Amino acid sequence: MRRIEFVRRALGMSQRKFGDHVGVDASYICNAEKNGVMYPSHLKRIAEKLEMGEDGSTLLDEVVEVKAVG
Repeated sequence: MRRIEFVRRALGMSQRKFGDHVGVDASYICNAEKNGVMYPSHLKRIAEKLEMGEDGSTLLDEVVEVKAVG
């Protein structure tokens, strides 16, 4: 899973709602989650909106979702 999907899910948002929230069309969110591709300007916009304080390039990094045992 890419970090952008992890963040979106953590916020409890659909791709459409997340796209609306960050000012990027949902199709770009879908493509970023599936293929790890997005315009740098869109990544920067998302990072700014989420107050990540970066250019957003880490949003396309793969992350491992850890599930609690218990």
